[in-house]
Amino acid sequence: MTSPADAARASEALVDALREAHELARAGEVGKPLADVLWFCDDLLDIMADHVERPDAGEGERGAFMEMRERVAKLRAQLEGSPGEPGRA
Repeated sequence: MTSPADAARASEALVDALREAHELARAGEVGKPLADVLWFCDDLLDIMADHVERPDAGEGERGAFMEMRERVAKLRAQLEGSPGEPGRA
């Protein structure tokens, strides 16, 4: 079970990773560097999901999680639409 402190750290790391992913995408980088950041985002989302699925999680936490998950999904769609998408190692 993920503690609130672990979920908060994952959330902070996810914000930073999303910022990096957006910068890579804006720069036209849709290869392995962007894929690596998105896989890291997926790992962080897993940590956060464990926390927000608990009954005592607040609506604000759930909303922030859903927004971040949607951002990752949009970036992943951009990556998957690019030619030569790298596979996960």
